[in-house]
Amino acid sequence: MGVYIDNLVAQGYGGYIGWNDDAAAKADFEAGHGGSKWTGGGGGAGGDDYTSGLIGDITGQISQGLEFDKDAARRAAEQEWDAYFDEILQDYQIENTLGRERSIADLASSQGLAGARRTEFLGDIDRESPIRQEQIGGQFADRGLFFSGGRQQTQQRQLDKETRSKATFEREFDYNRQQADLKQERYLTDLDREKRQRERDLARDREQAITGQVQTLREEKFLGY
Repeated sequence: MGVYIDNLVAQGYGGYIGWNDDAAAKADFEAGHGGSKWTGGGGGAGGDDYTSGLIGDITGQISQGLEFDKDAARRAAEQEWDAYFDEILQDYQIENTLGRERSIADLASSQGLAGARRTEFLGDIDRESPIRQEQIGGQFADRGLFFSGGRQQTQQRQLDKETRSKATFEREFDYNRQQADLKQERYLTDLDREKRQRERDLARDREQAITGQVQTLREEKFLGY
């Protein structure tokens, strides 16, 4: 080594050990690179300090190479998986909404038909009642008993029968309508519960996919893939 290099090493710049050109060492030092050659100590501290400095530099480079940006990796994973899970969720929400709309439409249709049947049934009774009363009166008149108490009793029994028929029909109609309403209410409640569960499942699957991809990227970086 030259005199200039010896002085640098003596001052603690052990990184110049092994240099043989004073001019090159001087130019390097003045260029500001001397800081990277600093190993500490002075005089003859050279070898061990230089080795320690060299090891420190290498360790720093390795550590820098192994740094993993977890936040960036997660953002990349989210960008990749979000579209996939959003599409699944949207497809399910459309299906769920269609199921709800079909159920409401089906109930409205069935209740409309039931209402029309009720109107027809009650209308037939009301329409035919006077005819039956007249027929009963005619039968008693033919026998000369039109003004008898028997005609009035028979006609009243017919009216009572019609009233019971109408009341029975109304009870059955109301019961069937209530059962249909209850069935739909339960179905819609089940749809809501299923929707919430599906959304939770997809959120969990999304998080697992993202976390798994981040872990894979981390392992690949450290393994040098």
